Amino acid sequence: MNPTEIADVIDLAVENLERCPWGQGNGRWTDGQICAQDAIWMAAAGQRDAKEFWSPYPTMEMEATKLQWVNVLSDEVIQTISERLPERYFRRLFAWNDRPGRTKEEVIELFKETAKDLRNNASPA
Repeated sequence: MNPTEIADVIDLAVENLERCPWGQGNGRWTDGQICAQDAIWMAAAGQRDAKEFWSPYPTMEMEATKLQWVNVLSDEVIQTISERLPERYFRRLFAWNDRPGRTKEEVIELFKETAKDLRNNASPA
């Protein structure tokens, strides 16, 4: 994927975060909460409704080839964002998201800044 395509997925993840309640910790959210990584996974899968996305668990309904693509795409986006995190989080987005005191606004800001930087540093076609 090129930087602009990654930024496009991040933008969709921001829309998911802005639309859905945000959550921290383990588990799948039955009340529509999503964490940073859930927002990316949903964006990569083209999903916009968290309750629908997690019920039933998405792998049960997605065909194998689409699931594989979603995993590759979301992993690349998560890695790109994680590279911006302080080393104390071991470059793990979920650990950064779940830190006590973290806010939804901080997650959205990280995503927006990452997408902006990717577009600003993308080479012209």
